[in-house]
Amino acid sequence: MNTNKRILLTFLLSRAYIFCFAILGELFINQNTISGLWNIEVPFFNLFARWDSGYYMLIAKNGYSLTETLAFRPLFPVFLNLAGNYYDQIVYMDIAMTITGFFINNTLFLGALFLIHKLSAKLFSNNIANDVILLLAFYPGSFFFSAIYPESFYLFLIGITFLLLEKRYFLSSGLAGFFAGLARPEGVFTTIIIALKSILTTDKLNDKIRGILATILAGSSILVGFFLAWNYFGDFMLAFSVEASWDKVTLSQGIINPAWLMSLDFLSFFTISLPLIILSIIAIFPYFIKKPKIFEEKTFAYYLHASFLILFFLVIGDIRSLPRYFATIIPVYWTIALWFRKKPHFKSLILLMFMFQLALGTIMFVNWYHFF
Repeated sequence: MNTNKRILLTFLLSRAYIFCFAILGELFINQNTISGLWNIEVPFFNLFARWDSGYYMLIAKNGYSLTETLAFRPLFPVFLNLAGNYYDQIVYMDIAMTITGFFINNTLFLGALFLIHKLSAKLFSNNIANDVILLLAFYPGSFFFSAIYPESFYLFLIGITFLLLEKRYFLSSGLAGFFAGLARPEGVFTTIIIALKSILTTDKLNDKIRGILATILAGSSILVGFFLAWNYFGDFMLAFSVEASWDKVTLSQGIINPAWLMSLDFLSFFTISLPLIILSIIAIFPYFIKKPKIFEEKTFAYYLHASFLILFFLVIGDIRSLPRYFATIIPVYWTIALWFRKKPHFKSLILLMFMFQLALGTIMFVNWYHFF
């Protein structure tokens, strides 16, 4: 089977798997009865518009009209707005945004699979790239690549950023990194890879200058958040205080308050995420041990970036969302795919674990239960 057909088949199988469990979850599991839930009255597609989807759609319709919306980046809502306005003469805008957002995200995810396969094949081999795509498509957090969330947009943009870097198109990579930062907050950290790949791996002055400019360009996405806070509420720093005020279930809370570590609330979320946390840590951090000339490794910048993101998410991220956050950390898939070459039986074990958690997460998400 050629590469393009393999990628397309992996995409279709993974999405069919998710869609089936989304429908089964709606049919046979009672929805959570917590108050304040909203619902888009359109069959099937409404299953992919839960939790934070409402904030992105609210921004798309009204801009940053509420202070809490400053925690969300603007790129995805811009596209939802364009989609909604295009079809709002036919159907209600929320329905238009849900349906078109669903198709946009699935299309972007398919594009991201092609980009990441190409990147992985360039850095490793075609066989490794095939396994990376399989792992990514069935990762427990991959449900969000079809949901009304910006994960597909972000994954697609970092795929472009990394490929352009490998081709040494530094300024173009910086621009793609800038847009990645407008899709997800962690997109601003693409500056780590851009700086290492451009500034520190070349002796040419022109390349160093382009690398510096690319790094600044990618990092400047954070200024957009300052501008939005000032434009809507007259306070540059409001976005930071808003994000800090969100009700999160964090690992740092447990460290500060050890008694809370034993609470059912903490243990339930942490236990569900624990296999993925351990797997990600084992996949990333041993890379830096006992490697001569590690700075010369083609993948060093990517693994350094991945280690930073894992620590960042573990310390301040909501543990209920860790599988979603970790879903876009590409080096995790590289390491697991390399393990498959040495221990083929390990492949079935990992894929079964991924598929079980993906099914469980999908069922819980569509019924308004916290999991991912």
